[in-house]
Parts: sequence; structure tokens; C-alpha cells
Amino acid sequence: MLGGLRWLGYGSPVVSEAVLTTAIPTMPIVIMFALQYRIAQAEAASAVFFSMMGSVVTMGVFIALTR
Repeated sequence: MLGGLRWLGYGSPVVSEAVLTTAIPTMPIVIMFALQYRIAQAEAASAVFFSMMGSVVTMGVFIALTR
């Protein structure tokens, strides 16, 4: 996302917002749906967990790169 937007010539506010939006972790609503419909409960919980852990790194890196 960062490379593509910069290659297309977009400016700083658009690039920063778009890149940080893609770095946001998965929403916990996924777990609620999995529990409600009793489908892929463990997979949904682990996806949200790993997404949250990864977002700590990716959001920090992307904030540093877009400043």
C-alpha cells in the first residue's frame, strides 16, 4: 500500500491514512459471529490474537515510514 500510493504520486495525508488503515487489526466482531453460529471459533479467536500482535509492529513501522 505504501509503495503503491507513493508510486502513484499521492501526498502525505492520503498515504498516512491509507497505510494506517490497512495496518489496523481484525475486529473482535469476528469472534462474536463465530460464537453465535458455532463455526470456526478457535480459528477466529487466533486470527484476532495474531492480528493484534502483528499490528503492534506494523503500525509502529508504518507510522515511522509515513512521517
